[in-house]
Amino acid sequence: MTGVNSLKNYLLIFISFLALLAISGCASVSLQSSWKAPDLKPKQYRKLLVVGLSEKPQMRQIFEEVFVGEMSKKGAAGIASYTVTGLDAKATKASLEDAVKKSGADGVVITRLSDTKSHKDRRTGFVLTERGTYTDYNDDYGFYGANVSYMNFVHQPVDVTTSTEASIETTLFDAGTGNMVWSAKSNAVNPEGIINISKDVADIVIKTMSRDGLL
Repeated sequence: MTGVNSLKNYLLIFISFLALLAISGCASVSLQSSWKAPDLKPKQYRKLLVVGLSEKPQMRQIFEEVFVGEMSKKGAAGIASYTVTGLDAKATKASLEDAVKKSGADGVVITRLSDTKSHKDRRTGFVLTERGTYTDYNDDYGFYGANVSYMNFVHQPVDVTTSTEASIETTLFDAGTGNMVWSAKSNAVNPEGIINISKDVADIVIKTMSRDGLL
């Protein structure tokens, strides 16, 4: 594969999808923007190597499997990169070049979590300031030296997270040249688990790539 500078620079950034797993709420994913290389010749990609950048192998596996499954539903062919590189291997320029050769993919689509923001609201509530036990030598139950638990609370302003936004970036590289030919940014409000978010992101990406004549 030649002309891989864009891909090499992109792969220097490894941001985990782990943050998407633990956040609860009603998920809402929307496309924010998309870009296609202005000098790109008309081309439809027939087989895409799907890469989910994650520090956690299990997160990568789930995302790639779900993404490939959604592609199959839309009649497109996808290959989970971990099935070629190995689950524990990090996605590097060299490993993806080798995966492209072995799989026969004509494109590489890479998705990563680029940013998360939490929106907070200040409210008043009770905050625990102290807890412990003491020995009560004059308790009402007649048990000499009984241990009694206690907790002290203070009524004060507290910050409450009202919503969380995750920014997700997906980029398509041409396998023959290594050049970036397409990218999209999507936004997830209160993402709800890696499986759900993977399905929603895949759906948006596939629809947008099809609209742009790439699938």
